[in-house]
Amino acid sequence: MKIRFVFCIAFWVALATPLLSQQEIEGIDQINDWIVYKTTSSSEQLHCGIMAQPASSSYTQNGKTVKVSRGITRLTISILGGRGGTELVSIEAGFNIKRKSSVSLVIDDNRKFNLHLDPEDKILTYAWPLYSDDEKIVSALKRGGKAVVTMLSQRGTTVVDTYSLNGVTAGLKRAAVACQ
Repeated sequence: MKIRFVFCIAFWVALATPLLSQQEIEGIDQINDWIVYKTTSSSEQLHCGIMAQPASSSYTQNGKTVKVSRGITRLTISILGGRGGTELVSIEAGFNIKRKSSVSLVIDDNRKFNLHLDPEDKILTYAWPLYSDDEKIVSALKRGGKAVVTMLSQRGTTVVDTYSLNGVTAGLKRAAVACQ
């Protein structure tokens, strides 16, 4: 889990501050609701994938709707190691997720997966599934119409992000071609 965490932090820092990074990130295409990207690290290892922002979000605290301020929010499927590489799912919450709380990913109201935080780290803005669930989640995302991520902020706000899955399959195919 620590390796994935390090990759996610490095990747998102690179996206947020490309001038400070040794990675070059290139947006290749936008397929429906998903952006196809590739990145080359200083070691010249190619990584590709797709990412999307929520189509809608809701925020409640103590049963009442509240307004919040958030940072970058994304659902990402990264392809590590180029074409045929491992597909890894992650979310960036845009806020600190409450430690020891659960983060759920529900696809089309019937496929539920748990996402996890790194329990040893102080940065709690990223979550991802166990490696054993990545392939199942990617398969469900390809077949699905929407994905709903539910999480709890450190301030006690329940956040529900809904993502359109329109373009996942075509986006992953495009990303795989970019990784050749």
